[in-house]
Amino acid sequence: MGTTTIVRTLNNRYELRELIGRGGMAEVHRAYDRHLDREVAIKTMHAAILGDVDHQRFSIEMRLLARLNHAHLVTLFDAGFDDDGARPWLAMELVDGPSLARRLSDGAMDPDDVARIGAGLAAALAHVHANGIVHRDVKPANVLLAPDGQPKLADFGIARAIHERSDLTGAGWTIGTASYLSPEQVKGAPVTGASDVYALGLVLLEALTGLRAYDGTAPEAAMARLHHQPLIPVSLGALWIQLLDAMTAIDPLERPTADAVASKLIGIGGGAPVGAPLLLDAPTAALSVASPSAIPPDRPRWHRRAALAAAAVAVLVLISAGAGEIFDGSSPQQPTAAAETPSASASTKDPDLAKGVAPVQQPVTQHQPRVYPHKKAHHHKAHGKKHGKKSGHHKRK
Repeated sequence: MGTTTIVRTLNNRYELRELIGRGGMAEVHRAYDRHLDREVAIKTMHAAILGDVDHQRFSIEMRLLARLNHAHLVTLFDAGFDDDGARPWLAMELVDGPSLARRLSDGAMDPDDVARIGAGLAAALAHVHANGIVHRDVKPANVLLAPDGQPKLADFGIARAIHERSDLTGAGWTIGTASYLSPEQVKGAPVTGASDVYALGLVLLEALTGLRAYDGTAPEAAMARLHHQPLIPVSLGALWIQLLDAMTAIDPLERPTADAVASKLIGIGGGAPVGAPLLLDAPTAALSVASPSAIPPDRPRWHRRAALAAAAVAVLVLISAGAGEIFDGSSPQQPTAAAETPSASASTKDPDLAKGVAPVQQPVTQHQPRVYPHKKAHHHKAHGKKHGKKSGHHKRK
């Protein structure tokens, strides 16, 4: 006797096939589009986390995502609600390749490949920022690597316009993943494109070393970035040190724009892409992260206890909501929808990086520290001991 296979469909168009990712907020299936005869990725939100605010957020984001069109962004094809009108969904480009997080489970990557991948992601962020959007959750799990090697930035399901409907964030909401939060996200301060540049800096550093910039518990890692920048192995060389130091500046006004980062990464990679060709759009007017209109006035300084409380709230929300866990590489067979010691005069006062932002106040290196193998020296404990001259790392004072 034959068996009957029940195929779940959305709106009588999309046949949902195997599950390829799941998080606290949503799940992603490989699906077949009957109308256009192609495979897509369908992201559906969990009904349990949906409320009035979530519906508003999703409706706004569908319109925001429809504006975006870039070679290094996962393309949005369609969006809507299920037949009952209860669960919103997105139909997206299916990227039949691993996430950067899965790739990094094998260890550090070649610097030229990191430069190529980073340039594509920075160009994508420049396009996003030019459209008035902040991604807010740039991390290795949200970077998908296509079969041709092209990086694709994914999961804008929690992105939000910079100037649009800020009330939707709601009390207690901090969007992002603890390991890659910017200092301003940890403090609950207003967020701009500079936060994405910061997170990308941490992603690039992790890709180069195979280790996260901050360890310890989630609250400890979040708190550490309020007081000091990540340690950068001197063995990466002056160009990488200059760029990463600028991208991870504590003050968002000191960080370069995504456009400037893309240009610098192309230069670091030798001026010509390594491996797959780099696809860059024509230059666009990137969001000026140093513009007074883009950055609200500074808030009063926080005491350590208040900042720790804010960080704890952020982490608890992330754990309970599971934000940004969709493409985490946890599902089997998941097709996910990337030296020499510098001289003492090396400095982040690079005119290309400082263009449009406040100048960096300190030089990158004031001495020539001894270089340790960075797998031993790189991982900075959020609550650990201070590193002296033998650390083999640069840290801006």
